[in-house]
Amino acid sequence: MSQVGLSISKTGGPAEVDDHLQWKSHLVTSNRTWSVIDRGTTLIPVWEILIAAHKDDFKDVLNLRNILMEACTNITKVNVEKVLEKDTNRVISAATRPQANLIQTELTTSMDEDRKVSSKVKGKGLQLIKENTNRVIYVTEFSGLTSILECAKEEVLYCRNTLSSSEKLQSAKIEATQTITLSLNSLCKTWRDNDQDEAELLVLSIITVLGYSMETNTFDHALNWKEINFLQTKLQHAYSMYSSLKDQCATRAQAYLLQTALTTSIDEDSKVPSKEKGKRLQLIKSHLQDKLSVAIQSAIENSHGDWQWLESALQAIVIGTQMNDRRAEPKDTVYKQANLLLKQVPSLSQIQITDEENTPENDTVCKKRDSFMNLLQKLGLIDSYPKKMSQANVLLIDTLSLSVNQPSSEKELSSHYLYKLTMLDYRARYMFIKHNTSSMDLEDARTTVDNDDFFDFGDNSFLDVSCTETQIHPMDVHMAVFHCANDFLRQYIVKKLSTCQFAIPFLVPDPCTEEVEFPFWVLRYISKSWQSNTNSTADSPGKYKSRKMSCTPVPVVSFIRLGESNYNSKSQILNGVISKQRHSVFFHRHCKGSTKDSLLMNGVVEIAWYCPGGKDDDIFDDCVAFLNLHGDAAKHQKQLEFLQAVSTVNVLLLSEHPLDEVEKAISQKLSKSPVPLICMFSGKELIQQSNNPTKVRLAAKNRNHAEFTEELILSIRQCIGENKQTTNIEMCRQVAIQQQFKVNEVHKTYQEGYEQAQTLISILKEESSSALKEKLLPLQGDLWHEWSRKTKSSFACSAKKRKALNSS
Repeated sequence: MSQVGLSISKTGGPAEVDDHLQWKSHLVTSNRTWSVIDRGTTLIPVWEILIAAHKDDFKDVLNLRNILMEACTNITKVNVEKVLEKDTNRVISAATRPQANLIQTELTTSMDEDRKVSSKVKGKGLQLIKENTNRVIYVTEFSGLTSILECAKEEVLYCRNTLSSSEKLQSAKIEATQTITLSLNSLCKTWRDNDQDEAELLVLSIITVLGYSMETNTFDHALNWKEINFLQTKLQHAYSMYSSLKDQCATRAQAYLLQTALTTSIDEDSKVPSKEKGKRLQLIKSHLQDKLSVAIQSAIENSHGDWQWLESALQAIVIGTQMNDRRAEPKDTVYKQANLLLKQVPSLSQIQITDEENTPENDTVCKKRDSFMNLLQKLGLIDSYPKKMSQANVLLIDTLSLSVNQPSSEKELSSHYLYKLTMLDYRARYMFIKHNTSSMDLEDARTTVDNDDFFDFGDNSFLDVSCTETQIHPMDVHMAVFHCANDFLRQYIVKKLSTCQFAIPFLVPDPCTEEVEFPFWVLRYISKSWQSNTNSTADSPGKYKSRKMSCTPVPVVSFIRLGESNYNSKSQILNGVISKQRHSVFFHRHCKGSTKDSLLMNGVVEIAWYCPGGKDDDIFDDCVAFLNLHGDAAKHQKQLEFLQAVSTVNVLLLSEHPLDEVEKAISQKLSKSPVPLICMFSGKELIQQSNNPTKVRLAAKNRNHAEFTEELILSIRQCIGENKQTTNIEMCRQVAIQQQFKVNEVHKTYQEGYEQAQTLISILKEESSSALKEKLLPLQGDLWHEWSRKTKSSFACSAKKRKALNSS
């Protein structure tokens, strides 16, 4: 017995722990010191375990996969290729995931089975997300969901931008998807318990587009950053619109819910198939049942499967307008019935909001949205909003191309505007319809004036004789077309505007949501040519030809206004600075067709470039970009912050009226900013100059226009010399993203298109153009020349024979 020894060893777990329960709990939390072999029928666990145990030894994952599949096929006589052919890509991506995210252990309570571990390894994203969701998240408000989506998006974006390993990035996606799933389920349950079925359906109609299953209450894959960003922006916009309409009119809210369900797609450029629309409509009807309003039920019944008509009817209910009859005559009664039902729904402007939660700002937004929709209705663009108008609608030869006349109605304004812009006619920006006073009113007014003293016009006189019906502002036509145009048509319009030496939209607020858009993709390909005097030498004249402004840094001068000015027009002053010929680069109050108020221009930031010609009388020695914020800057804080971030010089027009507290705070902030400031005092004829060369005061009241413009130009040149900061459009895009503006290039469609374009460019750069032509166009090389030579010689021979026969 003395030769018999006893030894006890532990494998796995902490070496310093002897208690069995502590050792077991630590073993569950960490799998670095143990591995489990699944003896089930599936082959995926073996693959995962091999990767976890030998990921350093097997660098070539694809080669290892092929070897294992071949060995498994030889042993089991099962065609592994057929088993995994539908999920090969997911298996390869799952091979890089850490084992901790794929193995779920369950330790039994029996003492005899304490060390028996059972694991189930799933290769599909749906099962992975379900099995790893062991937390509980309570979300009772939509704002809580918004915060969670923002945090999840930032986490995935951080892992992507820091060039983390594929393991960490995939783990972050899974973690974000789990959190979003739990949050959505909790919020939907809260709404369901509170009988808020419509809000739940609104969210479900959006998340199902990304693969959310209502049966399993999970997504079928791990969401990436683009998809999370789509969820956040789409849900915020949709819920905001629905809540606003719900407070005003239940019928409008239901119409918007159904419209969103039928048209939501992750790709804005692609349409939802009719079969999918049928499923979504059936889902809404089954959930709401008798809760649907009479107007919506009638619209569904009278559509007869015409989805375009149904969507137009729902849009008409949302905005409270009559529908345009564009279908065949037999269905006229359908339109009449629908329009009769729409008359029962009050217009947005008629609804009085009495809820305490509604603020004056929300009321203003609703009124502006209502006015915008009415404007689109007048222009005949209601069916083209948003972004549904393409180049095919413009590059079309029709009756308008044969006889170019002035528009006779408001619905012709948009088509005439686009046609004249296509023809590079500068008068396109001055299209308007003037409403004349009736002849009877003029006769009565003339009689009244003749009977009274000509110079005696008391309070009882007809002071409104010259007043007419308000016409549509020419720039409202311009911006309405811009809002209705897709990005390809926008790029076409911007190119034409640039050729006509007009300003280009740079920051565009959404009339319905007040969200600011930075159309970077539209601005990306703008090119300018100029000859600089500052960089010119005898050998290099400093000539720049067709430089892309997206990547060319230049000084940026921003023009802004605080308050209302009766004496001066900021845009008119800016036109005098950049154009000696007084060309109206920026539209101003004294342009033809201008009215007192513009619906869509307030808050818009436009951009134009001054390009010198290398002459002695150039206004500036180098290219300078000018940004112009339309409207009172105090009412557009987001745009003002953007301009302060990108500007080299700020030019401020100060109202002659007393400033309120907000305007005073903004003016003080601008004066204390390190960015040079030129302040034009609209109510001062004389003013004391500042000792600081970067803080300039100019009196703007009753000044000679030429002298004032010259003084302003000298001040701008001086400030540009003091501050060497330059900015290009790409740098502006980064600022726009930081301020959470809507940037179209973040969209999936743009990203895919950009990647494909870069692939083509890389192919073209690998070889010379001649080599590429021989490789890609073989029939247009030597073979083409040989064929042409033989054809020429054959024709020459036949010509000689004909000539010989004719002479004989």
